[in-house]
Amino acid sequence: MFKVLLILAALLLPPLLLRLLGRPLSGSLVGIPYSFEPPTPGRVRQTVWNPSSDRLLAPHVYGWGYSLNIHALGRRLGLLAA
Repeated sequence: MFKVLLILAALLLPPLLLRLLGRPLSGSLVGIPYSFEPPTPGRVRQTVWNPSSDRLLAPHVYGWGYSLNIHALGRRLGLLAA
């Protein structure tokens, strides 16, 4: 039960703290992007399967850091047509 509460706190505290500090829910901190806006299916798809981008890494849909663009990886490995 403690682990569940810890996970919930990790998910819910950052957006609350950002609002209290007057910072936007998305931006960058020390050069690393963050977004604590609620994820949508379109944003998830645009991050992890984006055929219009050649970048392997895209900003996370929720959280701090980067996600892998699987479509770009498949193209670089020759599994998908360019």
